[in-house]
Amino acid sequence: MSEDLLSIRVAEVRAGRWELTGSGELSLFNDFLGYVADRGYSPRTVRAYAFDLLHLPAGSLLTGPAWMRPVPMSCCATWPRTAPNAGTGSTRT
Repeated sequence: MSEDLLSIRVAEVRAGRWELTGSGELSLFNDFLGYVADRGYSPRTVRAYAFDLLHLPAGSLLTGPAWMRPVPMSCCATWPRTAPNAGTGSTRT
């Protein structure tokens, strides 16, 4: 694993404001965290998102960038009709 990824940490920079700190280009991640904080999300939610983002680059190293490829909208539109119903195992038709 890259030393840059090992140096990234989640830090509370101000009350309720969380950012990723460390080496590497983190401004896109921190801009997103600032956006959700500005929208009034709970500080705990912002912190949880920060930890999710912390693990995102590590996952891309393990699986490669292909897992981040765009998903066709047709897939998003048909999935709710084809996904199994919770508890029954049947699909919606």
